[in-house]
Amino acid sequence: GADTATEQIDELKKIGVPVVVLDYSDKTWGEITTEVGEITGHESEAEESIQSYEDRVAEVKENIGDVEQPVNVVLPAQEGNLNFMTAESAQGQIIKDLGWELSVPGDDVARTDGDYAGRTDVRQVTGENADKALVGKTVLGITVDGTEPVIDMLKPIPTLATADAIKNDRVYELGASAFRIDYFSAMEILDQIEEYFAK
Repeated sequence: GADTATEQIDELKKIGVPVVVLDYSDKTWGEITTEVGEITGHESEAEESIQSYEDRVAEVKENIGDVEQPVNVVLPAQEGNLNFMTAESAQGQIIKDLGWELSVPGDDVARTDGDYAGRTDVRQVTGENADKALVGKTVLGITVDGTEPVIDMLKPIPTLATADAIKNDRVYELGASAFRIDYFSAMEILDQIEEYFAK
């Protein structure tokens, strides 16, 4: 992604410390945490972080009421396109951990060309097909920088005028920290979900 540090590897090596490059684009935050723990000799702390997350998931499940299913996790993109997180994304994994039904557009709707050929963590849909993809009764929205509410990005898309979640005010912001997931942002997402859907 745009945050890659691969071009700086040689510069980093010059300061005389070991350099390890991790590709987190196809891994969960838990997998990355485990890798970092192994590399740095902090395996037990990594395990504790993952267990802390799992304990928090169980707590949130107890504290929230019924959530309208299925759920879309969507990141609005340029030109009215929408990126839908799949169960293989870090965001989708949180939805699975909560036991919710994640709705993801199929090949008949999603793009399978260009940057999206072969991707399993996200499915992009163009604006003209948005209504066929945004079918969740509940929508969790993500933005890259958190400056514009997701609902304000969805409402201008003409095909979404009758989308159930939009008509019934069930679009919930996850905020900019939900764009790239680590232990801390995963816990923030759980806190937000608990707040939105508390019994």
